[in-house]
Amino acid sequence: MFRRWRSHFPECKSNAGRRPFDVGMVFKILILQSLYNLSDDEMEYQIMDRLSFMRFLGLDLDSRVPDAKTIWLFRSKMAIELVGETGEPNTGKEKVED
Repeated sequence: MFRRWRSHFPECKSNAGRRPFDVGMVFKILILQSLYNLSDDEMEYQIMDRLSFMRFLGLDLDSRVPDAKTIWLFRSKMAIELVGETGEPNTGKEKVED
């Protein structure tokens, strides 16, 4: 399932601007956020504060940390992909019309 919707987050097509964050790392952030019941702003702070979070996410002390807006946007895109804009679960199977 992770591989199916991972393709909806395209890689950078040019060298201009900042490089995007790894999708797997941001997904791990959502897992930590859910386990510790943290808001987006609190999650950003805790990643910078806790070495255990940085180690779990594969970050170094001098690595860029996703800000609260990046976390929020990723969660929104993931929700749209998994649930769909209609609110019905997206199972990846096409509906058969009779």
